[in-house]
Amino acid sequence: MIKVNIIGEQAWHVFVDKDGNEVKEECTVGEYNALAQKNPTNPTKEGYRWKFSYKDWKYATVSGRLEDNCYVVVNNKAVRKLPGKLQEITDASEVNKL
Repeated sequence: MIKVNIIGEQAWHVFVDKDGNEVKEECTVGEYNALAQKNPTNPTKEGYRWKFSYKDWKYATVSGRLEDNCYVVVNNKAVRKLPGKLQEITDASEVNKL
């Protein structure tokens, strides 16, 4: 397991096409936060309907996401990413135990 650090935040808009396929587009945290203002303008993408937007931590990885076989420690709790799933570990010292 590789320990990574949180280096900021990142945000995305999620759109859906007429067949129900989702497309995720990165946006700025400012654009995401603007959706919480009074009478916001919903994001648009031609041929798609906006579904929702979300914000998450940005990690010190190539993708900016918590990648497989990596973990992060926050407040002495660890979250590790195993192939296909996230797993929270209450005691960060246990992160490398299966």
